[in-house]
Amino acid sequence: MLNENPKKSFWGVGITIAIVIFMSFTVFLVFFSSSLQFDQVTETHYEDASIYQERIEALQRTKALNNPIYFKLGENQVQLALNTNEAMVIDSAKIQLYKPDDGSLDRLITVPSVPASDTLAFDFKTALAKGSWTAKIQWWAAGKAYYAERERFF
Repeated sequence: MLNENPKKSFWGVGITIAIVIFMSFTVFLVFFSSSLQFDQVTETHYEDASIYQERIEALQRTKALNNPIYFKLGENQVQLALNTNEAMVIDSAKIQLYKPDDGSLDRLITVPSVPASDTLAFDFKTALAKGSWTAKIQWWAAGKAYYAERERFF
């Protein structure tokens, strides 16, 4: 004898529940994402952009120099020669020694007005810590800014 009471299939109900859950989740995500703020422009967007543009121009000026700058970073000393032009006088300069893994070891060296042909040497009281260092060199001459970066690993 055949079973006269076969099991009833509920696949239609399962599909309907799955579609309702999917649609509810999609509607939730749409409302949630529309409430988020994705403002890419900050309050100081234009000021930041002009500072960034000045850095780009300073890098281009540095690349356009006839003689590249001489920069040597040692554990106890930094040497810098901005062989830009014999007639050019460096109005001011600064060298920022940046240690990516420990900001407390960063150092800033300011350089007064000097002829561009002079080689400057700065001795450190304490040696630089072992690891990766980035030297950011920025100088001003004839009212224009110049910029270069060098990396060194001890």
